[in-house]
Amino acid sequence: MNLPQPFLDRITAQLGSETETFLEALQRPANVSLRLNSIKIRAGENEQDLQLEAVPWATDAYYLAERPLFTCDPLLHAGCYYVQEPSSMLLEQAIEWIKRRENPETILDLCAAPGGKTTHLMSLLPEESLIVSNEVIRSRAWILAENVTKWSGANTVVTNNDPADFGALGELFDVMVVDAPCSGEGLFRKDEESVNQWTPENLQLCSRRQKRILSDTLPSLNVGGYLVYCTCTFNPTENEEIVRWLIQDEGYQLVDLQLDESWGFTELEIDSGKAYQAYPHQVRGEGFFLAVLQKQRPSKTVPKSTQQQRKRKPKKSKRGRCTPCEDEPTPQVRKGYELTTRRTAEPFENWLNEERTLRFINRGEQVSAFPKRWVEELLRIQDQLKVITLGVHVCEMKKHGAIPAHGLALSSIFNRESFPSVEVDWQTALRYLRREPIETSLPDGIGIVSYQGHPLGWVKQIGPRSNNWYPQEWRIRMSLPEEQLWSILKK
Repeated sequence: MNLPQPFLDRITAQLGSETETFLEALQRPANVSLRLNSIKIRAGENEQDLQLEAVPWATDAYYLAERPLFTCDPLLHAGCYYVQEPSSMLLEQAIEWIKRRENPETILDLCAAPGGKTTHLMSLLPEESLIVSNEVIRSRAWILAENVTKWSGANTVVTNNDPADFGALGELFDVMVVDAPCSGEGLFRKDEESVNQWTPENLQLCSRRQKRILSDTLPSLNVGGYLVYCTCTFNPTENEEIVRWLIQDEGYQLVDLQLDESWGFTELEIDSGKAYQAYPHQVRGEGFFLAVLQKQRPSKTVPKSTQQQRKRKPKKSKRGRCTPCEDEPTPQVRKGYELTTRRTAEPFENWLNEERTLRFINRGEQVSAFPKRWVEELLRIQDQLKVITLGVHVCEMKKHGAIPAHGLALSSIFNRESFPSVEVDWQTALRYLRREPIETSLPDGIGIVSYQGHPLGWVKQIGPRSNNWYPQEWRIRMSLPEEQLWSILKK
């Protein structure tokens, strides 16, 4: 690895006598780890024996000895686990510290793609919470939506917006996670391109961008709420200096998470609190920085979009505004959103194993299940932001009836007794995930394809022919091995 000399000079000043050990660590292979989706799979249950070393600062998280061919494990596609860098799982300690002191209900993951931190939040926070997950780049926002869908949960909204758009929401969030775009020094041994793109000028550019992102977005954090700021870099200009700016200019207070010293994270004392840095020679993970700060006063910098909010006339959907349920008031409908009545929900409401706390929301032909308690906030969000997905996509309403959506098959609210299912072996599962025709024993009609008890998606059986309904954009494109190389479960 040919590291830039200015980087070597600065890291030597930072680490002193530890520099050589640090540089040696950069020459070793990167760690491989994953988090289990505890909604779907837990170690030690149902004859599952992972026999893997745990990541000590995260629940249901494990190291692997080497990187397997994850694409060829159907359980990855079923949302049973997420492959994530271990240092970044320190987010769990921040959220657990906050939960011991507050009851955070509304959470924003601002720079969320591809979805590691959002899926982690989904595991850490109760189903009664509301998680808004945002990505500014459209193509990455759809990847984020895919991973959120696979993880399952009705309490999520995925958006595709610039951080500046969030100021118009006003104070809404109890917790804001900002994994800020950075120079990527912490990923040098995983991504050689990050080394090639490194320049001192880029460090300053990143720092200015981080301040802009925070200035634009923090007005939507409640006073008393918490900002979790993190990067994957070692650079103090993007880390400690940003924290000092938040303390001195924006009035934030840095907290002390009191981490276990044996984990190896370096404590950085700033003001009366502590931030944390992961160096690869001290922590079994990549470079990572994390700080938790509490908002003490209204934001000093208010984006223009909050001062002059656009006034939009409510738009009717193509179907018009629906009649509300008699015992439930309907908020104002905007941008084609409808709240489905009990009568119109009859074709599909038995597909869910939990319907009492949810509302069915229409966007054109698309019907999604979303928590009742957050409908007002959803309408507030969708009036200002571009919503990609919300809750669980239940079905598409066609002329000939309701067609179940892929998101329903993968969700925790799916009533699996409502459709016939077929269990398939590893090779058939991969053919299904490639969207190839498969043979099933299902009766005519719509059914579920499962692997090791976990739904993969839908098929429609018509006589001897089975139509594969796996999403075209999600299908496996690589050629497949003849034998199974690895699986998270050994049975």
